[in-house]
Amino acid sequence: MWHKLSASVKTITQKSKSSFYYSFQILPPEKKAGIYSVYSFCRVTDDIVDSAEPVSVRSEKLLKWENDLQQALQYQKSENPVLDTLVKTTHEFDIPAEYFFELISGARMDLSGTDYKTFDDLYQYCYKVASVVGFMSVHIFGFKDDATLQYAEKLGIALQLTNIIRDVGKDIEMNRIYIPEEDLNRFSVTREDIRHKRYNENIRDLLAYQYKRALNFYEISAKLLPEEDRRNMLPSRIMYRTYFQLLKKIKNHSFNVFEEDIRIGEFRKKWIALAVVIRYYLGLL
Repeated sequence: MWHKLSASVKTITQKSKSSFYYSFQILPPEKKAGIYSVYSFCRVTDDIVDSAEPVSVRSEKLLKWENDLQQALQYQKSENPVLDTLVKTTHEFDIPAEYFFELISGARMDLSGTDYKTFDDLYQYCYKVASVVGFMSVHIFGFKDDATLQYAEKLGIALQLTNIIRDVGKDIEMNRIYIPEEDLNRFSVTREDIRHKRYNENIRDLLAYQYKRALNFYEISAKLLPEEDRRNMLPSRIMYRTYFQLLKKIKNHSFNVFEEDIRIGEFRKKWIALAVVIRYYLGLL
């Protein structure tokens, strides 16, 4: 399947150089092709929602994308190269189609606003846009124990919470705040404080609280991963370590995500991926 991937699917993934990209590189060709296909679908979905076009236009495009997906799955083919490859991937790796519609449902939540009263509300969003991607990935990596799906769910929450902390300053530029209102109130932070990027003690303490929550989900996910699936889940362990290091780096910058774009460099991502593989084969992971 790898050599049959469309140029557009390869380009979408290879150009991204996201933190996920380097975790894909240890996969055999067929699984790499599958994960590229899923990633490309997720990327196109995100791009529709994150564009600068009016909400009404984005909403129409997302609905068309959803309908095109439905037709592609129904007829097992599509003129859209991303969807055509995705159909083959879902069949080859037995990925439930509901995951893809769940992701679109989560993306649609961004179009209707980001008003999350409680963490339970935010959890549902994180589940749709992150955990279900973990489910898709796990089917491609291969798993024997259903507990691995629980691992993927909690790790997806941890990764998304890390993104939320890192991108507070950028998200507000799109009028999005992914921090529950109950937490804003707990630390006496207003939406205007975030909108005007007023870094202060309250903001720092608010983000430190989000940090502890994310840290907890990393710890929970690690405990859920069954021994028999550890080898197949090495790509996800690379994601785990990369995002965990990002979370630590944010903490080391005192959670001042307004003044600096905190990232993990390309060399560091490659080194983390290599280190995870070495630690696994040494029996340290």
